[in-house]
Amino acid sequence: MARIRSLLMVGALFLSGAAGARAQSADAIQKYLAARAPECSIYGYEEYFRGSIPGMSQPVTVAAYTVEGCGGGNNWARFVSAFYSPDGSVREFGHSAAGIPGPDIGDKRGVTVRGNRMTVRYSDYAPQDPRCCPSLHKTAAYRLVNGAIVPGR
Repeated sequence: MARIRSLLMVGALFLSGAAGARAQSADAIQKYLAARAPECSIYGYEEYFRGSIPGMSQPVTVAAYTVEGCGGGNNWARFVSAFYSPDGSVREFGHSAAGIPGPDIGDKRGVTVRGNRMTVRYSDYAPQDPRCCPSLHKTAAYRLVNGAIVPGR
């Protein structure tokens, strides 16, 4: 009987989140992004992956988002990143200072995650393109390793 009670207690703790890791909510990630760039608008948030990857003890969320209007202009950029929550707060995987180009809004296959490998399909500008309309389509490969996004196959 004591063993059954112990198992029930462990199950209740796991379900309540006190003993189990959970992926952070989309709302928490969007608040994190907005706090990092208060002079900008953040929109077009789309999740591409939510789950476990090798080498991470917490669930991971991979999402793309658009940043626009920083400093009052109409400049914009689309990014993709990975997030986790080791202690209830949102943490972003480390990556290059310039950010990782994200897929076009609505491109449901723009980011794929298999194991610790992430592939991103995105648009880029040719030298003659107007700033509204990138004409190049590129693919980049990354690895999700120890809380960092690194280039690689």
